[in-house]
Amino acid sequence: MNASSIFKELEIHYNSRLPFVAYHKPNSATVKAYLQDTEELHYIKDFSEKGFIMSPFDDSHKTIILPEAECRLIQENLDEIDFEILENSFSDSITLESLQERGRYLELISNTIEYIKNSAVEKIVLSRVEVVPLKSDDIFFIYKRLLKIHPSAFVYICYHPSFGVWLGASPERFLNIERNRLRTVALAGTKNSEAIEWTSKEFREQQLVTDFLVESLKDFVIEVETEKVQTVKAGNLFHLKTAVSGKLKNKDSELQKIIQKLHPTPAVCGVPRDLAKKFIFENENYNREFYTGFLGELNLSTSKNRKTVRRNIENRAFFTDTFQTDLYVNLRCMKIVDGNASIFVGGGITSESIPENEWQETINKTRTIKNVLG
Repeated sequence: MNASSIFKELEIHYNSRLPFVAYHKPNSATVKAYLQDTEELHYIKDFSEKGFIMSPFDDSHKTIILPEAECRLIQENLDEIDFEILENSFSDSITLESLQERGRYLELISNTIEYIKNSAVEKIVLSRVEVVPLKSDDIFFIYKRLLKIHPSAFVYICYHPSFGVWLGASPERFLNIERNRLRTVALAGTKNSEAIEWTSKEFREQQLVTDFLVESLKDFVIEVETEKVQTVKAGNLFHLKTAVSGKLKNKDSELQKIIQKLHPTPAVCGVPRDLAKKFIFENENYNREFYTGFLGELNLSTSKNRKTVRRNIENRAFFTDTFQTDLYVNLRCMKIVDGNASIFVGGGITSESIPENEWQETINKTRTIKNVLG
């Protein structure tokens, strides 16, 4: 496509109030977009469908899909996109509302720590939403900045007239299945400098997520494999990450059952899950919507270049179609409505948590998103 023509197509679609999603996979050379030509809102029935999906945190609510059969696919190389004039002019300011939010959130954290100390719960992931007025209503300017600043994240913009505009740059894979191979990651802990040492609280958080994934996947995977914990960078923040993978016992394993077993993970909910989720619903006092849900490709075809070993055509490459599900946790995201960006942030709370540190972690995370606002 010509330079930035993908954004011209997206803008026309958006101005026509028609659904679309554009996304860039971690370290990919391309941006893909699915454009739906009707306003209809489609829902998943059993995860056998094909398309791009967005699922909310609350697993009692339906997962939406932009069906492949109902959409046009367009794509463009990153190096063809015009990233001109993407300077950031956003600056933080302390307001009465932000001071009130700080007090409210610190109280919620303290109450959560006390609850954990006196219950069977080991971890609860709390979150909050911060509303920021936008200087410009150019949603594609924001998306371009996300692409520019977060090349190693899953960067998306999704619009539907029924739920508005969502954008994000997720550092965390939820689930990847290709052929008979399953991959996921345990991601926990946050710090804003590589020089800062990880604490026992953060390693404990990370282990809770890893243990949950290993136990949950035993029914579906022959042998669960875990790699060593490593520190990874996401934007201006650092996290602990453990890669988890395995070969599926049955290549026809029901994807729906795997997802139901995993979502929501301790990285976005807590341990044990049901008690943590109940506490969240009763105490956060707002609707997370798609934040800490998951999104991405569902059962989409991917062509791979393969070589045969047969002597007479040993140097000939051919393409074979495989189907892949590649989903990401909806983190570092925002919802745009009426000229305001609602920025969603959170963090894991354990008995070792220090309220002021947990508050500062959310501030660091909001700055990651605010950096892309004009």
